[in-house]
Amino acid sequence: MKQKCFVLFSILIICFLTACQSTPKTSSSDSGRVYISADTGRRDGLPFPVTELNSGQVPLAVVLGFGGRSIGIELWKQNGLLLGRSNFVVPDERTTREDKGIVYSQGFENMRPVRRIETQHIPAGMFIRLKPLPPGAYEVRLVLDENVRQTAAFRVIGP
Repeated sequence: MKQKCFVLFSILIICFLTACQSTPKTSSSDSGRVYISADTGRRDGLPFPVTELNSGQVPLAVVLGFGGRSIGIELWKQNGLLLGRSNFVVPDERTTREDKGIVYSQGFENMRPVRRIETQHIPAGMFIRLKPLPPGAYEVRLVLDENVRQTAAFRVIGP
């Protein structure tokens, strides 16, 4: 009986110790994504991602996440030729709160004065407008801490 109690107690201790461990989470400033857009349409305030642009359209590199971090954006041609590199500091996410004061709320029964406070959340990220490119295959690389973290390939097609 004592042996069974000892085994059950040991299993309980092991379960307790392993359940209390948590995996380290990456900071929101270390994660995100990058994609290319032609900025022809938006959903939820973000441009639609595309993989193909027409000649004359201006590519837009969309960086989401990486708030407060210094990143590098590199533009490469398909043949391995580096066309350009620029460094940016990605703005942090922020939440603003604005007190609109006393306004009238219309309910189903009557109008009544209420205090209105509007909150707006702006996620970390930025839009980088590139120059129009000649037809060909390209890749945008997001470099963080001297390592390529994300890539986005796209093509520009001629008229």
